[in-house]
Amino acid sequence: MILYILGILTLLFTFSAYLQKNRIKFLILNTSAIVTIGMSFYLKGGYVGAFSEFLMFVVHITAIMFNDDIRKRLSIFVPPLIFASYVYLHGTSLCYELIMPIIMSFFVLGAYQTNMIKNKIYFMLGLSLMSIYSFIIGTNLILISNLIGIIILYKTYDELKAEKRNINAYNKAHKG
Repeated sequence: MILYILGILTLLFTFSAYLQKNRIKFLILNTSAIVTIGMSFYLKGGYVGAFSEFLMFVVHITAIMFNDDIRKRLSIFVPPLIFASYVYLHGTSLCYELIMPIIMSFFVLGAYQTNMIKNKIYFMLGLSLMSIYSFIIGTNLILISNLIGIIILYKTYDELKAEKRNINAYNKAHKG
């Protein structure tokens, strides 16, 4: 029952987050989703996934609180640190667990982006890989959330690209 409630909360938080075009609103809603996802993974025995979500919680908090310069520096150093911590803490005994540092790298790069178009691309890549992990450990509502999240991210990505094209066309027409 608790997993079902966490799954529903995850769906609500992630869909609300992925519809956002404002970076801070996106990060705040996505941080809430990260908490529910981490709890779901932990309760299902996906401890590496739970550990990953804890790291993403920290990354999102730093992405909200720090300026562009600090975020750029963190985006260079955080992914290798995450990978090293995985190997150190968990070893390489479970092949599918090694996908997690790669997934987390996409999410770190996405969280630290100020450009929402790039943010959407990184999160789509991360969610694609996270779907595989969710399928393997059997967190079905999170898997559904990830797949629908990819669709929503793509839709908002398309909208942002169209807005950017319109702005560029407007600026080009009124430049001369």
